[in-house]
Amino acid sequence: MNPFQVPSIGLNQSDNIWKTVFINLETNPHLFLLNYLFAQAFEEAYDFQPHISLIYKKLTTDDRKEIIRNLPQIKSLLFGSISIVNTIGAVTDWENIYEKNFGE
Repeated sequence: MNPFQVPSIGLNQSDNIWKTVFINLETNPHLFLLNYLFAQAFEEAYDFQPHISLIYKKLTTDDRKEIIRNLPQIKSLLFGSISIVNTIGAVTDWENIYEKNFGE
């Protein structure tokens, strides 16, 4: 797979700690393929909602909205690699267990 561009739908926020402040992404054939491959490998049900999380933290709705007001609007993102991260434990204990640059 080569690097690929994905358009952004915009910034958003939620009270879900894994999506405190995030960039919504348009669905894209490359992202669908990656999701399919991971679903086959890990056999775990997952509601695929392409996004990039910017913050993992409990914040009030007002704080999350204020952060979004101060961030630039991002039109698209270039994906040049993928990583698999073991997220067991505290964030400081997270470990990158696999990384692949696209186009190699």
